[in-house]
Amino acid sequence: MNRFKLFFGSFFSNGCARANAPRGMGGVFLGFLLALVVIVLSLFGGYSAAFGSMYEKSEGFKQTVREVFAGIGGVSVASNRARTDKIINTFDIEDDEIYMRHGIRVIVDTRPFQTTYGKFTPYYSDKSDVNNKDKRITAEQYAALDDDLKSNYVFGIERLHEAVDPEYHIDEYEAYFDGLDDKGKDYAALQEKRKDMSDRAYAEELYVLYVKSLYPEIGKFDEYGKAPTLRSYYLTRMQEVENDKFFIIFDSGVFGNFVTDGGVPVGFSGVFSSLNGKIYDGSAAHADMFIADAFSAAWSYTLNAYIMNGLSLVLFLVVTLLAISLIYFVISSLLRFGCGQKFGECITVVGSFFFISSVIAGATIIGLSFALSREVMFNIAVPLFAAVVIVRTAVFAICEFVDHKRTSKANAAAQNGNGNSGDGCDNSENSASDDIFDGACAPVKQVDGGGAQQDGGTEANSESV
Repeated sequence: MNRFKLFFGSFFSNGCARANAPRGMGGVFLGFLLALVVIVLSLFGGYSAAFGSMYEKSEGFKQTVREVFAGIGGVSVASNRARTDKIINTFDIEDDEIYMRHGIRVIVDTRPFQTTYGKFTPYYSDKSDVNNKDKRITAEQYAALDDDLKSNYVFGIERLHEAVDPEYHIDEYEAYFDGLDDKGKDYAALQEKRKDMSDRAYAEELYVLYVKSLYPEIGKFDEYGKAPTLRSYYLTRMQEVENDKFFIIFDSGVFGNFVTDGGVPVGFSGVFSSLNGKIYDGSAAHADMFIADAFSAAWSYTLNAYIMNGLSLVLFLVVTLLAISLIYFVISSLLRFGCGQKFGECITVVGSFFFISSVIAGATIIGLSFALSREVMFNIAVPLFAAVVIVRTAVFAICEFVDHKRTSKANAAAQNGNGNSGDGCDNSENSASDDIFDGACAPVKQVDGGGAQQDGGTEANSESV
């Protein structure tokens, strides 16, 4: 039996599907794995292919991008980092609110995110009511408390939108450490390598030591830098305003969330790893090009995200396989037809439909991605796939039942001396539904005396034995 034809032909031929029944779980596992791959790649491919169309159909977001580029004069890319001299902060800079006329929150700040530290106000909150701002005290008030009372408070910070300039405050930081009896090993090590560092690098390291000395718990408040950064400030403010539409350009990437004119929510991110040396001016054409190029450059990150999320589909595919197989097994057992006398054989039959079903569902997913959000597509991917498998299994079951009834009648006639008959679904007999592959997956049954075998009304002459 041709394994290739069996694997790929089962969806199109009942004979191939029937012949797969006793063959074990190897083909089921392969079909399951390929189905998972096809579904994940279809989700990724549909999202990637539809993004350009979604962007063009989002007039408000597109105009915001173009207005931002006109305002900042464009963006250049070098060393995988975007650069522009202009900063836009629609949270706290009143003049920048002009960029929000389409309802899109805008942030542009391409300073190095790990070392662009932001100013902050330290405070201490009562442990019994941490979120109550009225119970907060300043660092000075906390320092004046007895040790017993200090244990009732926890440290916190309020982030500010202004950046710290460590170079301007070098003397202040050094004077602080000079006044300490124990300056610490880190400060001593920094002074030893001072001569090999630029003023900027030295100032940044000195600032980190300074704030950690004042507030030892400060390190846990930022995941990007060694001290509170402006990147964390921006993201914190985004959470506070709960705006689901935004356009952000950082040095490491571009991010956006918008809704198309048709009401479809779209989220995207882009990187600059393959855009080094490119300069995008402030024109509308270059603004659109910047979005398209950055989005395309992030394909590997996007695919990786889909693969990670796609692993969550494994359980749903297993449930699909077992549930459909169980239903087919119960029905075929009750009605005593088909290859469903063993549950394992039902699994192999249903599993043989998985790969082609995923291809059909994948094509549908890609098409629907131009009209639906990626969240919706991810949610309906498995149901679409399951629907195809269910339809194909139902067709197979119906054909098997019809063949069973026909065979039963023929057997009854044979017992009454009216002729020879076949024996139904025995994994070796063609049926009326094997027309696509002309029964190639199952050998023709031979009969005595050069007689003719009835197979759904199709004659098959064979040599007598």
